[in-house]
Amino acid sequence: MSSPLPNRVVRRRAAALAIIALILLRADRPQPAHRTAIACTGSARFTDNQTGQESSRAYDLPRQLYVLDEGGRRIQRALEPRQEFEDVCFSDGHINRVSFSPGLISVRSEKAGAICDFSVSRATGKGQYFSRTEFGGGRFSQIEFEMICDRAAIPIFDSSRNRF
Repeated sequence: MSSPLPNRVVRRRAAALAIIALILLRADRPQPAHRTAIACTGSARFTDNQTGQESSRAYDLPRQLYVLDEGGRRIQRALEPRQEFEDVCFSDGHINRVSFSPGLISVRSEKAGAICDFSVSRATGKGQYFSRTEFGGGRFSQIEFEMICDRAAIPIFDSSRNRF
């Protein structure tokens, strides 16, 4: 016949089981979203065809700030003067693909008459944004950004400036 275990051994085993149970419970819960930001500069090209004649304009791209939310599976552009964020390539509640792989971050949306692609290489910092909307009759509007991106701080907007 075996002798009963001392109380301290029973307490240690119970404590160990409780810790394991807590770890397993936490593993089932969604983890906090991993968010980071990148600032990008480069060149921008705007091409339009509204009257049967194509026009194209090229500019230096002012600083674009993007917030990458891997947990929420979305990319947002910070509109700093307006103190708000807008989803990248999220058209009328529609998005085809968002990917956060070790080498490339990308988002794509394609819907009747509209296409949007955003991608940035984690290794090189090179990024592209492409958006095209077809209006029918050969009319379209197209935006292309070629960018170099680097880490940045996620902006914190001051809502105390707002009236309500």
